[in-house]
Amino acid sequence: MNNQNEEGSKKQSHDLSRDNVLAFIKKSTSLPTKRDIVKGMGLRSVGMRRRLKNILRDLTTEGLYVRKPVPRFVKELTSSPFPTQSLIGSSILGTVYLTDRGIRFIPLQRKIKIAFLLDNEGSFDPSTAGSVMRGTVMSEDPPVIHVDSEVGKTTDVSLLVSHMANLPIEFSQEALNIAEKGSVPPLGTREDLRNMSLVTIDGKDSRDFDDAVWAAPDRDPKNPGGFHIIVAIADVAHYVRPGSTLDKEAYDRGTSVYFPDRVIPMLPHVLSNGLCSLNPNEDRACVAVHIWIDAAGRKKKDKFVRGLMKSHARMTYEEVQMIHESTTHPMKDIVEPLYGAFQSLQKGRIARGTLEIDSIEPYVIFDEKGFVKDLIQKERLDSHRLIEEFMILANVAAAETLEKADMPCMYRIHDIPDFEKIEEVRRMLNHLKIAYRGPLKTPQDLTALLGSVKDTPHQSIVNELVLRSQSQALYRPKNIGHFGLNLEHYAHFTSPIRRYADILVHRGLLSIMGYKEDALPEGDAKNFEEYGAHISIAERRAQGAEREAMDRYMTHYLAGRQGETFEVYISGITKAGLFVNIPHMGASGLVPMRLMSDDYYIYKELPTRLEGRRTRRVFSFGDPMTVKLLEADTTKGRLTFEPILGPQANSPLKKYGKKPGFSKKKR
Repeated sequence: MNNQNEEGSKKQSHDLSRDNVLAFIKKSTSLPTKRDIVKGMGLRSVGMRRRLKNILRDLTTEGLYVRKPVPRFVKELTSSPFPTQSLIGSSILGTVYLTDRGIRFIPLQRKIKIAFLLDNEGSFDPSTAGSVMRGTVMSEDPPVIHVDSEVGKTTDVSLLVSHMANLPIEFSQEALNIAEKGSVPPLGTREDLRNMSLVTIDGKDSRDFDDAVWAAPDRDPKNPGGFHIIVAIADVAHYVRPGSTLDKEAYDRGTSVYFPDRVIPMLPHVLSNGLCSLNPNEDRACVAVHIWIDAAGRKKKDKFVRGLMKSHARMTYEEVQMIHESTTHPMKDIVEPLYGAFQSLQKGRIARGTLEIDSIEPYVIFDEKGFVKDLIQKERLDSHRLIEEFMILANVAAAETLEKADMPCMYRIHDIPDFEKIEEVRRMLNHLKIAYRGPLKTPQDLTALLGSVKDTPHQSIVNELVLRSQSQALYRPKNIGHFGLNLEHYAHFTSPIRRYADILVHRGLLSIMGYKEDALPEGDAKNFEEYGAHISIAERRAQGAEREAMDRYMTHYLAGRQGETFEVYISGITKAGLFVNIPHMGASGLVPMRLMSDDYYIYKELPTRLEGRRTRRVFSFGDPMTVKLLEADTTKGRLTFEPILGPQANSPLKKYGKKPGFSKKKR
């Protein structure tokens, strides 16, 4: 009998595979441990056990096998767990775990540090452990939640963040019906631009193309070295009529939300990726602006028209750059005038003086299973700057045209920084021993400061300081100018597929041109203050979701690197500990106060710092540290670091290379 059992176990061990292990887990009445699986499947050899370990690791990553205690940051069923606002009746997202203390619901929101009991625990399926659920809070003492539905896997970051941010994902059927009834209009009174060599220039993975460009030397002998530019933008206002259900849902969203793996569009796909996308060799309705500039990049005149266009090519930034640098490419005649106009506009930008912050834009590369494979840094080419300058020029023309016609305009405003914030920058420069004595009043001044620390160990820190000092850019009907771009008149006109503010600007321009059906409704000006406040909030909601998703992708990327050391700098100080940032990567995390074990540290303000009671060691903003990655919690999107406190703690800042950051590959 024993021989038969041994033979059966031996045979079963030879069948060790992912599917067999998953089947064994699902057949179990409770979530089995690794030891249970080894014993139940008769895995006697060391090789089989190692193989099982790898299989369980993959299943855990996919959310199909999760067995761990309540995370250390979660309070276990304390009385009065909600010291502030009550959550009873709230719908929240979380992960259901079979923990050492029983079944628990752990919220994804970082601020909710409570483990919930399930009131419907009896219906819990162990095979769904680790999946993300949506639940309704039933009580607070004890904390109890009712699980309503399964949302997805913890690895589907952007979907989870969308639910956490309460982003509108689905369109109503009525809005979809309106969008599907749209069609390309006839030429009629529109200007025929189909023979112009307009091209779209976007990223490799762009999903919509709402702007096309063209340029040629100005034929006017009175404008030597000048250029005639056309910027053509999708005529979204033709399809999104004021007051329609489609218009109301676009307004509610305010903007599209761009995640590394998907887009939550402001408009249905039939428009954003179809009729309003300037796809090559297809007739498309557009609103275009003709602009004439001189050799120094100054705008001489402009003219807005409603047109019908046909993109001659869908080009990427890399392709355009390659054509510019080549000598024989067949599209050289189209690309070179664009670069000629760009070079003139660059002269104008330099003469005007703008704020040039060197921001980090990580780009996520996924493997075939949809997991994070790598993070690389986007390379910024002249072709990127070319499109940026063309769009800024068109936006300025739109704002000035609306103002001259006394038409309501949704300006994109950026106020000057507060005096106190600039003084804080100055104080931190002194703390960092950066010998910069220039003024810090204008965009040119701040750019000069950033230029003085470029390619130095303090580059990332000072860029962050300057960024923090800036006011929030907003949408408002009252113009105060744009500090960062150093412009007196600025509005968003060039992206109506993804920004509702641009639709309002288009409607104002159509009003001037006499197209009453798609124009701003009479009396709508009185609502512009409310519109501006709403779409500014919607923009911040979208930006917050995008940052949250990237933070979580960073956490997934670093999840396999626990135990590694990193050279970081302190980016924030609270009573909870030190926030640290890995330069040239953008990843940040917390060094908890409980891990600062070499002394008792006291939180002090003005200036903000931690000061050791015994050693008098001080930790301030910008100070370098050596830390070890202790935990990468993919559920909460949280990185926890342990300080290496010793001779290395005050090591000088280094030029950070590949190890602490991400790959320096070209996109």
